[in-house]
Amino acid sequence: MWGRMTTAANDNWLPASIDPLLRLPAVLAATGLKRSSLYVMMKDGRFPTAVRLGPNSVAWRASAIKAFNDNLPDAA
Repeated sequence: MWGRMTTAANDNWLPASIDPLLRLPAVLAATGLKRSSLYVMMKDGRFPTAVRLGPNSVAWRASAIKAFNDNLPDAA
């Protein structure tokens, strides 16, 4: 009775440019940083700040993590 409607008209409620949120394990995997280094860099302003999801959970915008990785200097 309450099945999911899959018409094209109903798929337009989601904006075309969604910026996914990444939780800590995904951020650590994407950057190669350790947890303590990430939080020190965030405190110093050298890493994107997290978005608070609730009283005990945070996430980072995928675009901010990509920009961080893109701006890293090349290895010598």
